[in-house]
Amino acid sequence: LNYNAEKRLWGRDTLRHLSARAQMLPGKHLVNIADFDMVKLKSGGYYNVLHGPYDPTSANNVIAFAQMAEEKYGAKSMVVYCHSGLYEEDLLPGETDAYDNLDDYSRLILEDLAKAGLPVTDSRDTYVGHGFTMDKAVNKSDMHWTHLLALNTACDTVKTLNDAFGLGLDETALDESRFTLDLYPKRLNGEFARRIGDASVDNDDVYVLYPAYDTHILYEERGTPEATREGSFRDAVIKYENLECDEGKDYSSDAYYIYGHYLAQTHTHNDAAVPLKVLVIKDSFGSTLSAFLSLAIGDVYAVDPRS
Repeated sequence: LNYNAEKRLWGRDTLRHLSARAQMLPGKHLVNIADFDMVKLKSGGYYNVLHGPYDPTSANNVIAFAQMAEEKYGAKSMVVYCHSGLYEEDLLPGETDAYDNLDDYSRLILEDLAKAGLPVTDSRDTYVGHGFTMDKAVNKSDMHWTHLLALNTACDTVKTLNDAFGLGLDETALDESRFTLDLYPKRLNGEFARRIGDASVDNDDVYVLYPAYDTHILYEERGTPEATREGSFRDAVIKYENLECDEGKDYSSDAYYIYGHYLAQTHTHNDAAVPLKVLVIKDSFGSTLSAFLSLAIGDVYAVDPRS
């Protein structure tokens, strides 16, 4: 059943839901769905457990790219490290904490990056420094951080860029106090909900954030479909169509992607920001973060290696 849930296209979602419920009914804490080991955290959200020995390949690839970029193009690099859900102690149920090694993995990755001299913004530091709680920082039905944590991590990223390279970027441009927040209650039905079924997880509130001050952004997106929009950050960058509810539902499966889909290649231009070019090599977390960076950086190019 689980092999079919992972591999087969026809009926995959139904098979995943059946497999999840079959495993959860006896009270299992650790559930394997579609090749992911998952647990339900004490906070109510879900989490992909990380286990196995540390593999330095990812860190080494980042370091090698950064060294190449500086040697060949004179381009400096930094890393934004997004923790994948465990921002507080004692969240794992049962004895699954003995199975998970995310903390050790994170420590070793950051040690390797530090040895190479790469500056890092760590979302865990943002979480603590900005006084977050889990309900405001991490979605329950989805693997991603909330747009609130993304904004504040982007703000800390600008500070890291200034501290490391003296770029003179406007850190106040990403200060949450200068943003308007529109709340869409229970609008996001994310990846975890689709994996295990709607009945097993609550939908998430969506925070739509845009500057309360005047902005003018040129936004270009390569993908399917391609898009070019110009105007305020709110009008040019935010994809309100992704907040529209799925047919016959009271939620949207795409509500996380209001700041761009992870496979899209994007470019934003902001005449009011420091005339600097930044390339963001990203995953889905970086789609939101790179959109916010456009408020402090003249040209932000964002690409996902999987696209």
